[in-house]
Amino acid sequence: MKAFVSYSTIDKLIARQVKTALDEYQVDAFLAHEDINVSQEWKDRIIQELKQANIVVALLSVAFKQSDWAPQEIGLASARSDVLFIPLSVDGTISFGFISHIQSKLIPADGVHSDLFIEPIINRFPHHIIPALIERMAGARSFRGAEALMLPLVPHLDKFDDDEINAFATASIKNAQIWSAKECRDKYLPEFLNLHWSRLETNKFEALEYQIKEGEWAKV
Repeated sequence: MKAFVSYSTIDKLIARQVKTALDEYQVDAFLAHEDINVSQEWKDRIIQELKQANIVVALLSVAFKQSDWAPQEIGLASARSDVLFIPLSVDGTISFGFISHIQSKLIPADGVHSDLFIEPIINRFPHHIIPALIERMAGARSFRGAEALMLPLVPHLDKFDDDEINAFATASIKNAQIWSAKECRDKYLPEFLNLHWSRLETNKFEALEYQIKEGEWAKV
């Protein structure tokens, strides 16, 4: 999965935050001003990256609008119907031009977080990001943490394939912070079992059902 980050050089620190955040979901983000060597033909490389990108993140700002190149990058990418655009506003600037129909999201005062990208990516490329979110959830270290890490997955439980169903169940069974957390135990996990009982490995279904009902480890 590849992303192209379109931005003004003034916002290069924020662009780096975007790259770091996308790395969490194994999305390789291209930053033109950092990833092109001096000897390379920069225009050709930018066009090449735009043709290959699955995702284009536009860091909207006054400087972006005034840039000679950033709006053109968006124009080139918009010719492809298979690109996911994620407009993020640095200073309140809203989507314009070729992406004026796409709602932008204001970057929080404390910077770019990976959670900004969950909803748009999971809606377009569910089977790229769902495994990464399950892996992240598996490492939960507290009840509240488990609830927070499971919550982004809950609206998309029906999108899970067989591998994701069994990975989600395994993570939930093995981590007591997950199956003991109130929201997970009372709402999220029962919904998961109700949706996928017929596709879940029998031993995993029985273990997870036992643990959330009895509040103790299943003997497996």
